[in-house]
Amino acid sequence: MQCATAAFVTVLVYDWLLTMRLEVEFIWRQKMSFGKLLYFINRYLVIIDLVILLNSYANPIIHGSKVPAAPNSLLDNDALCPSCRCVPWFHIDSWLGVVSIVAIDTIMLIRTWAMWHRSKKALAALVTLQVLCNLAEAGATLWASLTLFYIPSPNDIRPCLTGFARPNVLYALFMGVVVWDLVVMVATLIRVIPTMRLNQRVSPMIELILKDGIQYFILMLLIALANIVVLNEAPVQFICLSLVAMHLLAVNQGALATMLLTLQRVTNSVIGSRIMLNLRGMLLNPSYNSQASDTLVGGSSTIELAFRRNRSVYSNQLGLAK
Repeated sequence: MQCATAAFVTVLVYDWLLTMRLEVEFIWRQKMSFGKLLYFINRYLVIIDLVILLNSYANPIIHGSKVPAAPNSLLDNDALCPSCRCVPWFHIDSWLGVVSIVAIDTIMLIRTWAMWHRSKKALAALVTLQVLCNLAEAGATLWASLTLFYIPSPNDIRPCLTGFARPNVLYALFMGVVVWDLVVMVATLIRVIPTMRLNQRVSPMIELILKDGIQYFILMLLIALANIVVLNEAPVQFICLSLVAMHLLAVNQGALATMLLTLQRVTNSVIGSRIMLNLRGMLLNPSYNSQASDTLVGGSSTIELAFRRNRSVYSNQLGLAK
């Protein structure tokens, strides 16, 4: 588990280095705005999150000391828990993950809303759905936090290991992601497909929106489904929660049930950041796309016009104004 998390950190840092030039041009040189804040949260909060995970795995101060079990813990109060300090780190990691999901969902909301010509009805529908999905994700995280307990485990598996009394509640977390991404993809296709039928050639803006949107949707859908499968198929363990009374048992699926959560966060950050950089590049620098053309064969794209005509408003939303 430690090596997997270290690999995910490496992927994030590598992608950050690859896109550093674009980030400086399209992010750092622009005025501070809500969109710029969303980018920073999506890009850098996950790195902080994974560093916290690595610290909880490898820091001997955390998983090498003995501290009394918390009064409200499922562990016996007289017992000594070798890694009870793991639990606070789990809470921090979990809620940072929720904040990251809210950030990328908001980025996709603004992008989709702009495609719908900033329609008030579309905005109301998207905001309502995002709130419901984010509440489901936060509710699942809260339940996991309230039912969390520490599990002694071999250090080569995961020194700082925690479990849940009812891990199936985490289905709500993944289903919230699937529902939101599905609706955003459908809303994108509803706007893009009619435009593609009217034009003999797809404009660079539409091509960018469609390409990024489909890639993001497919990746996040596959990862969410993989999380659901792993959560359902992870081997069940019966764990004694009392070191005195040996009859108290709880069912847990261990670290394997949530082993792909980190992959989901990394993919969210990488793809979400690239979506924002690509869109900013197209709006701020017409030559950003090597295939860009000033002439649209077959007429003007309504979606591209929606972005161009509302550029001042949309730029403010994403922090593009200089």
